[in-house]
Order: sequence, then structure tokens, then C-alpha cells
Amino acid sequence: MFKTLFSFSGWNLFGASVGVVKNQAINILLNIYFGPIVNTARGIASQVSSAVTSFSQNFSTAVRPQIIKLYAKSEIEEMINFVFKCSKGAAYLTLVFILPLFFEMPYIMNLWLGQVPQYSIIFTRLILIDALIDSFTNPIGTTAQATGRIKMYQLIVGSIQIMNLPFSWIALKLKAPPVSVIIIAIIITIVAFIVRLIIVSKLVNYSIINYLKYTIIPFSIVTVCSSIELFYLNKIDHTNIISLLFITSLSMFSIIINIFIFGITKYERNDLLDLVKLKLMKYKSIK
Repeated sequence: MFKTLFSFSGWNLFGASVGVVKNQAINILLNIYFGPIVNTARGIASQVSSAVTSFSQNFSTAVRPQIIKLYAKSEIEEMINFVFKCSKGAAYLTLVFILPLFFEMPYIMNLWLGQVPQYSIIFTRLILIDALIDSFTNPIGTTAQATGRIKMYQLIVGSIQIMNLPFSWIALKLKAPPVSVIIIAIIITIVAFIVRLIIVSKLVNYSIINYLKYTIIPFSIVTVCSSIELFYLNKIDHTNIISLLFITSLSMFSIIINIFIFGITKYERNDLLDLVKLKLMKYKSIK
């Protein structure tokens, strides 16, 4: 029992350590090749990303016990459906905050920093894209942990993620621009996501095609539609914080409407409407 426990904890620690080592090593590489100014730009981008993604991370933490409980009760089909919903939900929650920021980034940076360090805007936009892709993965990782068979999962995914370092070093050695490091990170995040899907599909026997149909395709439709709308909304003149808040709120509302229309199934829409009605009835009864 203790051997199993230590093995599980050790591989979890390995997975967590890879992310820390990767980030710190990339900071060192950027500092060596471009100096503290570029490193500062990446630090600002990471701060923005951490603040925005905290919502989806809290969501993933909240649903984690339910995923483990369903697996423990051997309700595998219910767990798979729940994981699909949670993966899509975490991504939508991230999208609602990230997409308006992506389009408003120049104005927000100027408002926040006054003098914006070089590369801050492009770094932040790229890191937000990376975070958006990664937002799908927490419920999938929880599924692997629920099975207890995480050695192969952590070893393969961790090994892929650590490849950020040699690829980034090679790119910088070949005199690639600083943003190449973030582009490499995005590509590796996509590869790691695909590998996660494959490994976990073997552990709990779900269909990757069904995952793509239920999660990735509707998410892509919502993202494309929302991006077009926000592109034109961003052209509205906004020169003060009030107009910025108005455009941002309108953008978030537009994304939510697109999620409601294109991003969820008919049954999910009905469930959501029933939940809203129930909340309104409770609110009226309290009044």
C-alpha cells in the first residue's frame, strides 16, 4: 500500500516539477539571450495569464472530487460524460475572460503600465493562447489520477513538456526572436494535449472522436464567431476606462451568447434555463 502511495505521490510531484523547471529555465534563457527587459515582458504576460486562468483552475478544482467519486463507483460512462462537460466548461470560462483581453491588450497595457516594455503585448497574447489551449486539460488529468495509473501519463506528458527547453535553446541559438519561445510552448502544449487524450482514452476507454465532436468542434465555432464580433467591437473608439469597461462587458456578453447558441447541446441549454428559472424563483421567494 505504501509503495503504491509513494509511487502515486512521486509521479504527481514529477508532473508538477516539470512545469516549474520549464518556466524558470525559459526565463533564464531569455535573460541570457535578450537581457532583463524581455524577461520583464514575459513576467508581465505570466501575471496576466495567472490572474485570468485562476477562474478555470478554481472550476477544475471544484469538479475534481466528483470525477474521482464517479470512477470509484465504477460509473465510467457517467464519468466520461462529466469529464467532457467539465473540459468544455473550463475552456469556455477561460475564453470569456481571455478573448476580450486579447483584443483590448494594447489599451489595457498602456492604461496599466503607462510605458509598455517591448514585447509585452505580443508575449501576453501568445501566453493567453497557450493558457486557453491548456484549460481543456485539467479534467483529463484528473481522470488519469482517478484511475491511479499515472506513471505512463506523467512520464510521457512531462517528457513532452520539458522539450520546451532544448527547442527554445536551439531557436535562440539560431537567432530567432524572443516570441519564438512562446510559439514553441504553444506547439508543445497542443502536442501534450493530444497525447493526454490518447493516454487517458486507453485508461478509461472513451472515444477521442466523441471528445472532438462534443468539445473541440463547438468550442472552435464559438471562438471563431466571437473573434469576428470582437474584432469589429474593438474598432469602436474607446479612449477612457468607462468606454473600455463598456466594450469589454459587451464582448463578454457576446461570447456568452455564442456559447449558449453554438457551444452547448439542446439538453444543456434546457438544463441551464431550468437552473436560471430555479434561481430566480428562489430569489423571488426570499424577497
